[in-house]
Amino acid sequence: MRRMSRVLKELLLGIFICGIFFQLVLFWMFEDKISYAAGLWIGVFFSMIKAVHIERSIQNAWNRNEKNAVSYIKIMYGLRSVASLLLIVLVWYWNLGNIAALFLGMITLKGGAFLQMPIHNLFQKIERRRQPKKTGI
Repeated sequence: MRRMSRVLKELLLGIFICGIFFQLVLFWMFEDKISYAAGLWIGVFFSMIKAVHIERSIQNAWNRNEKNAVSYIKIMYGLRSVASLLLIVLVWYWNLGNIAALFLGMITLKGGAFLQMPIHNLFQKIERRRQPKKTGI
């Protein structure tokens, strides 16, 4: 299995942070707390899967010529869209969780994308502080 890129790790952390935020802040608004939590975390987990799939799709597109890469990316986008719709239908049909919370969980992909850069900058600062200072003679 290929290793995850640093950007993907930061994105996944951002998605998880958004999930925790939605869990803590909006939890009180829903009457059925268990259904809310289930829907939210199904959506968060699915967002993480989509993030990994996006990275893999981009990596695979690099190995193709321009025309094939564009069509490949479009097909993979369509696959993720169909999977999202299928997940919504499955959660609704089997009543696995709250649909509104599921949408919130799926939106964490966007929130994670916004948080990726601040997370990256924070990790950069931590790495710089860990490195020993060079003293010139």
